Amino acid sequence: MSIDPPLVHRPLRVGGIAVHERLLSLETQLVKQMAGHIDQEIAAIRAMSPERVVEPIRRLVGLNLDHAARMLRDRVPPNSGDISGISDVVERAVQDGLTLTTVLRGCQVGLRGGWELLVQDALPDDVDDVVEATKLLMQLQETVTTAACTAYVEALNRGAKDDRATRRMLLTALLNGEPHDELAEHYGIPVAAHYDILRLAFGRGTGDDTTTLRALHEAMGSLTDELPLAALYPDRGVVLLARSEQRPRSRVDLDDLVTSLAVTTGIRITAATAAGSAQSVPEADEQAGEVLDVVVALGLPPGLYTVADIPLELQVAKPGPAGEALAMMLDPLAEFPFLFETLETYLRHDANRRKTATAHGVHANTIDYRLRRIAELTGLDPARPAHFQRLSAAYTARRIYEARRNADRPSTGRLCL
Repeated sequence: MSIDPPLVHRPLRVGGIAVHERLLSLETQLVKQMAGHIDQEIAAIRAMSPERVVEPIRRLVGLNLDHAARMLRDRVPPNSGDISGISDVVERAVQDGLTLTTVLRGCQVGLRGGWELLVQDALPDDVDDVVEATKLLMQLQETVTTAACTAYVEALNRGAKDDRATRRMLLTALLNGEPHDELAEHYGIPVAAHYDILRLAFGRGTGDDTTTLRALHEAMGSLTDELPLAALYPDRGVVLLARSEQRPRSRVDLDDLVTSLAVTTGIRITAATAAGSAQSVPEADEQAGEVLDVVVALGLPPGLYTVADIPLELQVAKPGPAGEALAMMLDPLAEFPFLFETLETYLRHDANRRKTATAHGVHANTIDYRLRRIAELTGLDPARPAHFQRLSAAYTARRIYEARRNADRPSTGRLCL
């Protein structure tokens, strides 16, 4: 990042370094710090890629650091004309369903973090410059907050013309556990007392992403009695279906919905569900997300899953030393992919040698040889029931840990909307 040539006067200094130069040098550190902060704060927004969530926040941090550096260099209080670019970033954030709380945090944490990193190196002789820099940064924060709020409200009003955008905002608030009554009342969207939460993972369709999404939205609207709160993307999505306490949906009802959605759109759909009150939507969504994470990591067949379908797998999937130890039991097979694949097939076919051999197109004796090699390398004999159970748990743990490592994110069931 660079700024225009400075005005001619003594620059503010902290620790012997010009404040505006120090601030610009911290941009990468602050953006990384802010990305981690946002990942924790809005982990409940769960169907969009993390990069898409963080991008507008990253831009806000960068813009504010640029404005702050320019202001501190010139030693002139900011005005609304000095903070160009904020409106465009905020409008993008609204379109992506980010709440005003998140946007303001993106504006403020960068400035606060910049101030904290600046003053930590301050010397006794820097007091006057620190005080002036602090006053200027507080003025900038006020100006930026006003501009961001104004831009957010304007974008919200424009987006309200699109009912889907409005419903996305309500969905985001519910998933985040944020206040939503005023938003729902203002736009006339009823909030149910209870919801069925569906977390969805989509296989590739025959069309492009736009066609796929259109088909999903149309099918979802036609297959449900009411227009659900939904955020659907080419690979994943989250849906909140109002749940009637008088006529609650059964597991069969939800199975039929997922099946019909798959048939109507021609897309392979894997889903997980949990139910909760409007206040407990974040917890129910996290539970459904954890189930979906494990189901996808294990490559289980498409369909609908709940906690009751994979309780052991979920227990094995919990982060901690036990799961890591289980996953490491299969380290000796890392150099022999064909042995790992044989074990995988053997487990899927419930220790049936002949079905395993047929699946691999080899003789049963070959499978016997491979199973003996697995026993020699791991110390666990697949033919022994007790060892079979441990191998099954180890396989589950390894697939889940590999999925987390490939995704380069912690597995909390929060996939980011």
